[in-house]
Amino acid sequence: MQEVSSMLLRKLVSAGIGSRPVIFVTHSMGGLVVKQLLYQAKLNNYDNFLNNTVGLVFYSCPHFGSKLADMPWRMGLVFRPAPSIGELRSGSPRLVELNDFVRQRHSKGLLDVLSFSEVLPSTDHINSCKPVNKNDPSYAETLGFLEKNFKLRLKKDES
Repeated sequence: MQEVSSMLLRKLVSAGIGSRPVIFVTHSMGGLVVKQLLYQAKLNNYDNFLNNTVGLVFYSCPHFGSKLADMPWRMGLVFRPAPSIGELRSGSPRLVELNDFVRQRHSKGLLDVLSFSEVLPSTDHINSCKPVNKNDPSYAETLGFLEKNFKLRLKKDES
């Protein structure tokens, strides 16, 4: 996850992403990659990128790990999981660190967060990020989140 996010961060910054307000809309492990990306932006002094990331939307992000990632360790010698799977285990110290980092930025008012989980019986992991229509609650909430954050940022820039 760290290698992917480092490469992605460099590419985004070189493309000018982060020079203006950004809201990342993520699904599943993409949410973890973006958290790691922001953490690395902090460590590597990509201040514009970090400070211009004003919001995160998570669809079905395994914030605290995944029971599926725990399975290879329970299976013992049958599987040899990739090292990156270890970062996804329930209670992973890496995930705790990333959650704390995002939570601190949120509590300081530096980052707004909207998170959807798979709570409805009609929602599965793959389709949780695909609103059925404009009346779908996830569509309406995401649109409202985007509008609110960009309006707030415009007001800040005007003052």
